[in-house]
Amino acid sequence: MAPHISSYMGMDSCCQGEPEYPLKDKSAMAGPKPMTYASRRLRYMHSGRSNSDRRPSVQRERDLDNYSHRRTASLFAKVSEKQKQLAQDAAALTSGAFHILNHVIRLTEEEVAQGKLQLKYSSRSDEYKRPTAPTFFKGQRGWNSLVFAERNMELVTEHRQIAETDKVMVYLSRNPGSISSFIQWKFDFSETGLRVDRFGLRFLYDTSEDGCVRAFIKADTEELEEGGSVTSATMEDSRVAVFSSPTVRYIPEIHGWSKFSLIAELSCKRGSCVFHHSQLFLQDRAPAFFETDIKKYPFKVDISFL
Repeated sequence: MAPHISSYMGMDSCCQGEPEYPLKDKSAMAGPKPMTYASRRLRYMHSGRSNSDRRPSVQRERDLDNYSHRRTASLFAKVSEKQKQLAQDAAALTSGAFHILNHVIRLTEEEVAQGKLQLKYSSRSDEYKRPTAPTFFKGQRGWNSLVFAERNMELVTEHRQIAETDKVMVYLSRNPGSISSFIQWKFDFSETGLRVDRFGLRFLYDTSEDGCVRAFIKADTEELEEGGSVTSATMEDSRVAVFSSPTVRYIPEIHGWSKFSLIAELSCKRGSCVFHHSQLFLQDRAPAFFETDIKKYPFKVDISFL
């Protein structure tokens, strides 16, 4: 064993003069370690910066811009809708005044001699016809030419698509933006001494969704019997409801009257609704080849006198 030890020691002694070269760390050669999410979060926490201070990514910036744009557009839409509603309410309040036209329907000499009155209206031509007085009353143009009073009424022309066919419809309705409307036709036969024997009426109207039409006939004054007794035809109690019917409907409650008014009120069942949800005398602008009297004249009054 001695020779082996001496040889080892000799080898060690022969290498003592050579310089030592330290080995480099592999981790140092590889560069700095990549930061994990925890280490990045820890660095931001120690630096006193919060998540809100960080610069967002490009996608986040786009999301924020889109959100701000949507929110701004939503607020603008709400403000515009509110302003529009306020404008409509203001228009409804300012345009709510009654227009007293003072047109009263009275009998002509021909009608007194015949003992009857017939009056009809076409919204298509916007004209009244009076066959019982053809020479004196050939035709009265304009829906309001025989109207005693009105409020917010208008003749409307509307384009519709029915069964893939474009049609133009005409009717009386509320002014756009108004919440209600009123129209009154007044009849007065007291100067002739005649009273109503039979009263027939065709009064067509249409409603949709929240639209509402309330039509009725009321006596303008108390009606007196021949003996001097007052009948039940007082201002409020004498209201007779009128319903939409394509045929002439005879109303016996009007028997014996000489002064009365036909009134229609167009409104909404609740709140506000679109003006065309309540319509009077709806007609197609283009006439058919063979039209009956019902199609030609949605409004007709037929009276015979005592």
